[in-house]
Amino acid sequence: MPLMPGLAAKTSHPEAVLQMVLDWTGGQPLLSQKLCKFIRKTEGHIPEGQETAWIEQLVHTKIIESEPGTKAEKTGMQG
Repeated sequence: MPLMPGLAAKTSHPEAVLQMVLDWTGGQPLLSQKLCKFIRKTEGHIPEGQETAWIEQLVHTKIIESEPGTKAEKTGMQG
């Protein structure tokens, strides 16, 4: 898979991380690529055994909270 090499540089379990990405995105190709790009651009390595929590946090900070019309934007609570 083309996304695997980028994930292998960030985690000891790239297959599991890719599956988490696909679960979050419903397999939607562009969103999957976007999330993988965020993973590659983060500093450091995904902590072993914490992959699920790490991916969830990334999804919330980079996708959910940054999307226009989110609660943070509507309440003026952007950071």
